[in-house]
Amino acid sequence: MAGAGDLQRSGAHLAIYNFGLFVAPYDSPGVEGFRLREPINFEAATRSTGFIRRSGCCR
Repeated sequence: MAGAGDLQRSGAHLAIYNFGLFVAPYDSPGVEGFRLREPINFEAATRSTGFIRRSGCCR
């Protein structure tokens, strides 16, 4: 099984586009768990080996 270092050496690239369909408005109690975890999930992705940027991010 290839590791992250193997992918970096090979010059391979992987792009993932993730999206979801809300079951309720973003500020409703029905999606509160998702909303509260969102910053943590984005931070984990940012710290991942090979991370480049988030889609739609203008930084």
